[in-house]
Amino acid sequence: MGDLIDRGNENLEMLALLNEKWFYSIIGNHEQMFMEYMLGEIDSYAYYYNGGEWTNKYTHEELMPYYYLVYKLPLVIQVGNVGLVHSDINYTYWDDFINNLYNNYENCIWGRNRISRYIDNNIIGIDKVILGHTVLSYPTELGNTLYIDTGGVFKQRLTCYNINSSELTSFEWKDYLNNK
Repeated sequence: MGDLIDRGNENLEMLALLNEKWFYSIIGNHEQMFMEYMLGEIDSYAYYYNGGEWTNKYTHEELMPYYYLVYKLPLVIQVGNVGLVHSDINYTYWDDFINNLYNNYENCIWGRNRISRYIDNNIIGIDKVILGHTVLSYPTELGNTLYIDTGGVFKQRLTCYNINSSELTSFEWKDYLNNK
């Protein structure tokens, strides 16, 4: 769902997963900020404030291979009839969304219109759209969109959606830690 980095101590290890054939991800706003930081297009303090301070441990040359990995990340992944988008979709028809994808780049990475306004119309032409970016207390379904960012990074809830079975799993970190 994106946001592989800026949310813990294993940032390079997370990015290295992009080299694995079994690992797939879409770009999130934190990967976007990383690329802007690498190109000098974002103030370093703004990036550090949003979790990018880990980059201080490395030289620009050491980080460049990871820049190229992030640069190749897709904006959307479709698996069967399930779409994965980092933050927002502002179209009624999936095909229109896909055909205008890069005109909606910022919205796909940063948008919150659908969730903030509780827009619950279905996206026509796709069974389910899974989204993240906006931390919610519980997974939230609006029409056939499903928001699954429940603050796992902040040790609140971790939510996973199984595309094959349509099963949604969500648990509190404290329950997980108590069972270890």
